[in-house]
Amino acid sequence: MNRQRALIVDDEPDIRELLEITLGRMKLDTRSAQRQGSA
Repeated sequence: MNRQRALIVDDEPDIRELLEITLGRMKLDTRSAQRQGSA
């Protein structure tokens, strides 16, 4: 079964980490980037 994926793009490292933790607990695969160009 494939897990849903989420891409997190935010320039604040703390916000990215918080979203990764929260979405991970919701069983989503997450990837994060600091800027849109690196996503």
